[in-house]
Amino acid sequence: MTLWTIASLAILLGIALALLGIKVRRSARMHEMFFPGLQTGKKSSKKEQELAKRLLGLVHGREDVARRLVELEQSRNPEKSRKWCLNKAIESLKRERR
Repeated sequence: MTLWTIASLAILLGIALALLGIKVRRSARMHEMFFPGLQTGKKSSKKEQELAKRLLGLVHGREDVARRLVELEQSRNPEKSRKWCLNKAIESLKRERR
């Protein structure tokens, strides 16, 4: 192997590791954002996790937008559950896009 090949592989490996690190941090932040009860030991349901992932996909990974949509629904409907607010945010977003 030439020095050029080794240097190129090292750069590609560094980029790959950096991308994996970003993905892991983003995933942890998503759970903190959508499921604040995880730090207190309260478990979120699998359905809530699926809804959060779906909402995040609909807003193309924009965590700030997803969080604001859920917070908006929670402020409009404080008596409703977090799962209901996630579902409502998804439905409202879909309705707006039609």
